[in-house]
Amino acid sequence: MNNPETADAAPISAPSPAVLPPAPATPAGDQRGIQTLRYLIDPVRTITGSTSIAEAWAICKEENRDFLPVSAEGQILGLCSFSEIGFLAATAPDPVAFLAEPILNYLVPNLLTLSVNTTVSEALQASFSRQGASFSYDLVIVDDTPAAPYLGLISLRTLVDLQSQQVSDQFETLARKEEMLRNALTLQFKNSVEMRHAQESLAKKEEMLRNALTLQFKNSVEMRRSQAQYHALFQNSPVGVALMNNSGETKTYNRHFAGLLKLPPPSNDPSLIDLGDFMPLSSRAEFLSALQQLERVPENAVPPTLELPMEIGGSEARFRLTLSWISESGQICLCAVDVTEERQLQKKILQQEKDVLLDSLLGGIAHELNNKALPLLGFSELLSTEATEGRDPQKITHYTEVIKKSSAEFAAVVHQLLQLVKPGGKPTPISLFQVIRETLFLLAHTINDSKVTVIEQFPEHDVSVIADPHHLKQILLNLALNAIEAMKKSFRKELLIRLRSAGNQIVIEVGDTGTGIDPEILPRIFDPFFTSKSAETSRGLGLSVSRSLAKQYRGEVQVESKVGEGSTFTVTLPLSRIPASMPPIPKAPAPAPIAEPSLSTAGEEARPPRILVVDDEENVGNLVKEILRRKLNGQIERAMNGEEAIQQLEKADFDLILSDVRMPVKNGLEFFRWVAANRPASVPRFLFMTGHDGSNEMSDEIGRSQVPVLRKPFAIDVLIKQCQERLAAAGKQ
Repeated sequence: MNNPETADAAPISAPSPAVLPPAPATPAGDQRGIQTLRYLIDPVRTITGSTSIAEAWAICKEENRDFLPVSAEGQILGLCSFSEIGFLAATAPDPVAFLAEPILNYLVPNLLTLSVNTTVSEALQASFSRQGASFSYDLVIVDDTPAAPYLGLISLRTLVDLQSQQVSDQFETLARKEEMLRNALTLQFKNSVEMRHAQESLAKKEEMLRNALTLQFKNSVEMRRSQAQYHALFQNSPVGVALMNNSGETKTYNRHFAGLLKLPPPSNDPSLIDLGDFMPLSSRAEFLSALQQLERVPENAVPPTLELPMEIGGSEARFRLTLSWISESGQICLCAVDVTEERQLQKKILQQEKDVLLDSLLGGIAHELNNKALPLLGFSELLSTEATEGRDPQKITHYTEVIKKSSAEFAAVVHQLLQLVKPGGKPTPISLFQVIRETLFLLAHTINDSKVTVIEQFPEHDVSVIADPHHLKQILLNLALNAIEAMKKSFRKELLIRLRSAGNQIVIEVGDTGTGIDPEILPRIFDPFFTSKSAETSRGLGLSVSRSLAKQYRGEVQVESKVGEGSTFTVTLPLSRIPASMPPIPKAPAPAPIAEPSLSTAGEEARPPRILVVDDEENVGNLVKEILRRKLNGQIERAMNGEEAIQQLEKADFDLILSDVRMPVKNGLEFFRWVAANRPASVPRFLFMTGHDGSNEMSDEIGRSQVPVLRKPFAIDVLIKQCQERLAAAGKQ
């Protein structure tokens, strides 16, 4: 639907259309084509643009129409379609808020407005020339004056009926002429005396018949020409088009569709082709489900669109499929567009912007990592010296505490870096407090180096939105880096991060006290490749990508700026009522006493737990083995990957299994699937260890498994506690 810039401030009203003069009688068949539209107008009243969707819906039911015109100050702004609004209301996250929105935000595009003096033939030609969903919209009729006051609507059905009546009138005229000829011939045989007069009359009738046959021949030629035009449009369309049944099978398709799927060219006797054979199983199920529901989609609704992967010639491609139900023939029209390159280009642009962000943050990240790595190196050497020479327990304890703290801080920086470069995943409810603070964490060195003061203005309680946290962080990083860049020459350098609610939306403001943006270039700053910075520091895609990412989640990025005072960028996103699901930032573990293994009760013989440690890193595996041997008095077995671990499990059972996630030969998830299928009793004894989950799919599967995960590097007491809990849950301790 269209969303024009004009907004009405007037309250809801429903003004009556302009009073029409008395409509003339319905014209005869020969005069219908040149008759004006005045006698076809349905005087439907209008509603104002500020009318809420709920009020407009009530007026629509009262008028018993699908389309109502929306006006402002006597001018028609457009039409609203209540079948489309009904579909949007059914799918809106907050139907109540949606129904309270003004109808002006949901006008149909490509409105066709005609003068009342337009002839019927001209109106038919203009109406039937429309494409897509606009083909079914009502026509808006206005007076033929400079002010062009609104008169009423003409529905598509009225025009179709009129055209059908014209064709019927032509056939009736031809039938009457044939009847007149038969009567003349009969009269000739009966009245030989009047033969001469009958012959003259017959000649006239023959002339009339010839004219009728000539007209019929012309109509036939026009029909063949129309068929040829349809065939040319169908075959030469730049979009792949196919007609199929609700099982996804087709025989009729154009050349472009054949080229997309590498099918044989269309023929007169084609074989049946199942489109589901080109799709993975998960995509095929979604495709077939959409086909089955298509017949129940309202006739005037927007055709459903799917974007699915398809396997073409041994390689995977992505197609955007638009489906339409043809009720007259009981078929489905499918329009296919290959969007593989478009999606790859989008990913490439996003990756380029991430590279630019990493280039901007690289110095700060390197600084932070070096600061965390130095205590690790220095105190490790001191610890080695103290262990072999001084053997002072207090110093050794102090050194180890510093090493543990530095390791945790090092892991936090790495975690943030991995979150920034990780590919975008599925939108989920995320905490805005956490995303903003993680963004400032990455910018800490840049902010300190630029001597910028950060002012945070957050509400009392956290708020969440449904988005991809990596995309949202990329937006905020772009805006914050732009703000810092704008304040390079400012005396007062203040970076404002404000979070506030606005109805059912949340607004994030990123403001600066920089030089501001020149009004001449302000309208262009969101254009791709436009930048006022040097080529070494910017590619001109940051703000464009930020706005594009925000629009993916029904949001917007806007700017207000005053030269010499600074700029404020606002990111507006729909508010989510679902609690946030982002994992917290790893923090330094607090020193805690290591829990000792529980002692056996008197008279009960204690059996050491059998533990399997699976990790391809020899040092990590040996470290875990030694810790568990000392702290749990366990009998430890080692495996370098999931395949070796399966061989161990086929020989004997274990009370506890610790497995890394990312390993060669067979990774931890593949090993866990085998355990769940073949040793289900061992699932409660399973524990993951990982330094990085890998892909989004692996992270999601680990989450669904409900198996605890130890994030490397972890403290010894955390390892022992997790192992004791799994042993206790399995009844082994």
